[in-house]
Amino acid sequence: MRQSVSAGRIVDVSSAGTLSDATAGGIEEDAITLQPCRQYVDLWVTVSEQEIADALVSLLQHHSKLVEGAAGCGLAAFRQLALGGQLEGRQVVVVCCGGNVALPVLQGVLQTGVVWH
Repeated sequence: MRQSVSAGRIVDVSSAGTLSDATAGGIEEDAITLQPCRQYVDLWVTVSEQEIADALVSLLQHHSKLVEGAAGCGLAAFRQLALGGQLEGRQVVVVCCGGNVALPVLQGVLQTGVVWH
């Protein structure tokens, strides 16, 4: 979506495997989401697969909440911006929902993710 918003039109972008299937791309030509994203998204934050895994295991460890990779993206982006000092003085909400995680994916995340302290 980031590339499509930048181009002002839907761009066909290939995507590799990711923990966040819901944000991997594949925007349909007649999608209605492009215009709202162009209008309302102020900042696009790119996070790594490791940051997503770390977010998932940290949320599970500290809050006993299991979420899917797309929710991990929001939490990882929040942490990235917070550590960079970009959220100082702001009120921020991170929505973490969706629990569509396949067991093999969860097992991999539990082995590679690092819990934040």
